[in-house]
Amino acid sequence: MAYAYPNSSSRTDTRVGIMQSDAHAGVGDRLVRLLWMTEFMARRPILRLSDCRRHWGISLRTFRRDLARLRDAGFIIDPAEGTTGTDPAVRKIGWHSPG
Repeated sequence: MAYAYPNSSSRTDTRVGIMQSDAHAGVGDRLVRLLWMTEFMARRPILRLSDCRRHWGISLRTFRRDLARLRDAGFIIDPAEGTTGTDPAVRKIGWHSPG
């Protein structure tokens, strides 16, 4: 994902623009993944780490962070029955407004 910055006389180092575009790409990827996770849970009762690894190649740590972000946004997400440490699974119970 590339982001084109407008030409500016104050921006002389193009490497800075590249580093900033990489930071924007990470935010965009995370947002798309979070949207995908909510869509997946709306269609299926259980979301597993293996599903996310297959689609996004994410680690267990990223999976847990994404779930925490969804909880902060107001989603009620609980562990699924029979979940394991190697392939944790969650189920969405509902949604409430944050705050």
